[in-house]
Amino acid sequence: MKLKIIVSDFDNTFYTAEYEKNVQLIKSFIEKGNKFIIATGRPIYLLKPDIEDYNLDCSYIVCNDGGVIFDSEGKRIFEENIDKEVAKEVYELLSKDDNFEEVFIDTALNFSKDINDTFNAILALPKDKKIAQKQIDELMKKYPSIQGYISHRWLNILNKNSSKGNAIKMLMNMNNWSYDDVITIGDNYNDVSMLENFNSFIIKGDKNIEDKAKYVVNNFKEMLEIIDEGN
Repeated sequence: MKLKIIVSDFDNTFYTAEYEKNVQLIKSFIEKGNKFIIATGRPIYLLKPDIEDYNLDCSYIVCNDGGVIFDSEGKRIFEENIDKEVAKEVYELLSKDDNFEEVFIDTALNFSKDINDTFNAILALPKDKKIAQKQIDELMKKYPSIQGYISHRWLNILNKNSSKGNAIKMLMNMNNWSYDDVITIGDNYNDVSMLENFNSFIIKGDKNIEDKAKYVVNNFKEMLEIIDEGN
């Protein structure tokens, strides 16, 4: 049987009200000789509590929207950090800004407020998201080596080259996988890079990005049913 690799966003895609059922479905998928990869905007230390009790067999975990990749043993095999001097300036600007309640350095392994640590990402909790969007737009103009977006709660700042799509391509090269092997599924703007150019699925919801995927589905289970029909 031909190998299949599912690369799934976590929150609101795999991690939903149907999470336990999705876990069982993916375990059956893996038992058939296939592979499963999580690609999330979450840092590893906020992801672990929601996966460790379920014994998920992930071949890789992509965290921080592609900023860091862990293998099945939890070892970092890749990271794309923000330039240190740029990161320090951005961190200090946000820390002094009244629009942000909290600002953290994401070292790829934990939260920090020590500017001597590695900046894999910067997370800031805005009081007003509309103001924060204008602020990140200005920061990206001033510092072309970074990118930023606002998730459900946080302003996320990363190296400009970090993306879920780039992380997947790196894993494809490492493992000699082809585009035909890889199936991706997500639900939000930070998933677009892994929806384009792949055999992709998007969870129905955001009409502005539904055209980025090949299929629009209601849930993770529906994607697996379509995959099985294609066999």
